[in-house]
Amino acid sequence: MGLIVGEGSFTGGRHTSPHLAVRLHECDPQPLEDLRSVLGGKIYGPYLHDGRRYRMWLLRGWQLAEALPYFDNSLPSSHKREQYEIWRAKYARTFQRWSNLGFTFYKTRGPGRFPVSD
Repeated sequence: MGLIVGEGSFTGGRHTSPHLAVRLHECDPQPLEDLRSVLGGKIYGPYLHDGRRYRMWLLRGWQLAEALPYFDNSLPSSHKREQYEIWRAKYARTFQRWSNLGFTFYKTRGPGRFPVSD
């Protein structure tokens, strides 16, 4: 959770669905691999932009939908938590639509996934 608080960005846009992004220097891919093994998502890069070399992990779609209760329960009080709550409210209709489509939130999808909620 510290990596998400320190480096995460809950975002989305007019033409993109909501997502969580974490960018790290390209020479340190292991934390991104750890995020992918626990929450899913994809790792992109390496990229070079304005002299910065980085890789990016993105969590979107059903994998993001499944992780929302985890963030609701585990994201500590912080500025990132405030940003998350604003983002969560902004995309509430999208998340409700996903729920109506039958996404099963907060289920395990294999070894290393976060715990199942009762």
